Formats: sequence, structure tokens, C-alpha cells
Amino acid sequence: MDIDRDRVELLLGEMASEAAFISSVLTRTDPDLLSDGAIVRSLKYSVIVVAEAVGGLLQHLVARKAKTAVSGLLDAVAKARSSGILDSHEAGRVTSFMRLRNMLVHHYWTIDDARFIGELRKGVGDFQQVASAIRDAAFGPQHDTVAP
Repeated sequence: MDIDRDRVELLLGEMASEAAFISSVLTRTDPDLLSDGAIVRSLKYSVIVVAEAVGGLLQHLVARKAKTAVSGLLDAVAKARSSGILDSHEAGRVTSFMRLRNMLVHHYWTIDDARFIGELRKGVGDFQQVASAIRDAAFGPQHDTVAP
């Protein structure tokens, strides 16, 4: 089966849109962000959207390229790593990101907002790196798709 170009571009676009929102919000200082509960909740939602987009992309690529089914987001990352879609570093960062997503979805109340923002500041650059790896896996290094 071929890669569904429209699906990949749609999910990369969602990922890029949320990553741009996150980056724009992170220009604010931590005290300013922490004083605005609605913005912190928006950041958490954006992280979930990015994680779901990455998971959907990896699931699709693993199914199409490796002819393998996945049983969840973390399994998609592991199989993307074993099939060469992600390298070890990318897979490690995505795994950490997926765990954060799981905490937000399943244990929302246990996330310390200051720590969340600090971790997000450290990891926001990973979004573009992972998007590039996924784009390369889907379309090859010479491609014409949406920018991250």
C-alpha cells in the first residue's frame, strides 16, 4: 500500500499549526504564563493535539512501510524506531513526549504547571525535528509538502 499523501500532509499541518501556537505562547515569561490558567490549559491541549498527530503519522507509516499494526502511541514509536522511521534520539524524545501526553490525558491534575512549561520549553524544538523525520520517511528527502 502507498503512503496516503493527503493524510500525512493534513497531520503534519495540524502538528505545525499547534507547534507554531506553542512557540508563540512560549515567548511569554514563566510568571506571565503561570498567571494565565487559560493559556496553560491551551498549551496542554496543544501538546495533546501534537502527540495525537505524531501518533497517527507513525501508525500510518509503520502500517504502510513496515506492514505492521500498532497497539497504541508508545507501540507506534517503538515500531517506528525498529523499522527505521525514527532514529534512536528521535524515538527517545517522542517516547518522552507521548508519556507527557498520557499524563495530561489520564492524570491531568498531577501535572505541575511550572514543570510542564519548563519541559515544554526544552522540547518544543523536537517538534520540527520529528516532523522532518516523518516527512522524510513518508516522501523521501526530496519532497514538496507543507512546512513545519
